[in-house]
Amino acid sequence: MNKLMEMYLHTEPVSFDDIPDDWRKSFTEFMFGQAGPIIDGVPMAHNHDYKRWFNENKEAILRDIKIDEIIKHKKSPN
Repeated sequence: MNKLMEMYLHTEPVSFDDIPDDWRKSFTEFMFGQAGPIIDGVPMAHNHDYKRWFNENKEAILRDIKIDEIIKHKKSPN
């Protein structure tokens, strides 16, 4: 399962470091001005904030997930 989707299904805070590089800038801009916990020195986002961001970008995220699945399928030996 895709990492973004896995984090969406969980209820724990989300580490900024866990957001894939392709999406980190979008997520960081979304979180500007938001409060979130810092756990063991790592900035986190509350899960409800992550889910809101995910839902706002859902169409593009799901498109990217599908493209990645197609590419992986084509690369795998038959």
